[in-house]
Amino acid sequence: MSTPFTNLIAMNNTYSFPSVPFAVESQIRVHHSAEIEKFTNVLAHPRSLARPMPTWRPPTIRLTDNLQVTVQRHRVGTKVRARLRGFGEHRNPAYVVSVRFTDPTGRPIRPVEAKAWVHAFLPTDSAYSLHELTSESAPTLCWIIDQHFRPLESPTSLFDRGEKVA
Repeated sequence: MSTPFTNLIAMNNTYSFPSVPFAVESQIRVHHSAEIEKFTNVLAHPRSLARPMPTWRPPTIRLTDNLQVTVQRHRVGTKVRARLRGFGEHRNPAYVVSVRFTDPTGRPIRPVEAKAWVHAFLPTDSAYSLHELTSESAPTLCWIIDQHFRPLESPTSLFDRGEKVA
């Protein structure tokens, strides 16, 4: 089954991030509000979304028949807090959120598709920085949030060279 989102992506596959077309993001918000609510609930869950146990797996949310997202949330370390203050961020960073988009059938996910979903997950009324980890095999995006789960602005250098953010 084809979703309006998939059709829009097929028509708009030549643009580059961060200029995700508003039409794609708004289509996701309209047609997938239940999935967005699930994502928001998982992100705000009080239990840890990153555990050191080898048998534990982070939560996965099915977004469409052929798209799912795995969510991890790590506490921000003191060095990163200091760097963000130096970067000019006045709010207190609490977590690094990492989301990985995959297709259960093995189909490769285009990064622009993942970015459109993340923009639909995040509020439209604030500035924030979204970082893509290009070394991953599936589209993986990260951002930093405060204790109220609002995204913050952050320098790209925090996510370069595999630096430990959390």
